[in-house]
Amino acid sequence: MEAMVSAAILSVALVIILNSFVISARVIHLSGDSFRASLLLEEKLFELSNTDVGEGLSAGDFDAPNNGFSWRLKVLGSEENAFREVRLRVLWKQSNREQEISVITYL
Repeated sequence: MEAMVSAAILSVALVIILNSFVISARVIHLSGDSFRASLLLEEKLFELSNTDVGEGLSAGDFDAPNNGFSWRLKVLGSEENAFREVRLRVLWKQSNREQEISVITYL
């Protein structure tokens, strides 16, 4: 009887430990995609700061090895000053849901 109780306790503990490993692996994967998106956002902003950006909307996909990530850009001009409002979003699919990271800045 004692052996059965200890086996039951051990099996429950083993399931809980394995479940925590699975959850940790999933969180690492999700944070990796978010980190990659933030790097792509920074790279695109650097590219935009070194080019003449016109007003309007534009969009595109990132090249390999960043397949699955895309960007959307909205540039609003201002008559009063030389700066333009730049709204940049990086999007990707994760677990059948669209995720995004965005920034608004002036160039």
